[in-house]
Amino acid sequence: MNTVSALKEANTQQKAMMKEFNMDQMEDLFDDMADMMADMEEINECMGRAYNVEFDENELMGELDELDEELAAEQLDAGLGVPSYVPNSQKAGPQAAAEGQSEADALNNMMQI
Repeated sequence: MNTVSALKEANTQQKAMMKEFNMDQMEDLFDDMADMMADMEEINECMGRAYNVEFDENELMGELDELDEELAAEQLDAGLGVPSYVPNSQKAGPQAAAEGQSEADALNNMMQI
């Protein structure tokens, strides 16, 4: 008989919970979830498209090398033939930098490179 009384108690508890349960809220939640899933599928479809872009890697590397050469030429033309990231004391040349420079200054200049 314990089984029957347990089933009766479970039934009354379930009825009490169903009174508090709002089916409209549950339907709204499932509708929102379905909309989000549809949006995600659309995004995944867009992200997964293949645009059939074909390129020659050697040609691209050649273009990159040309751009590097142009950039180096611009840097050499802009200053004393030394790129902008080299400290000023070294732009004048190693002999001019060595004159009138203490050992500590020379060390600091080397550390800047």
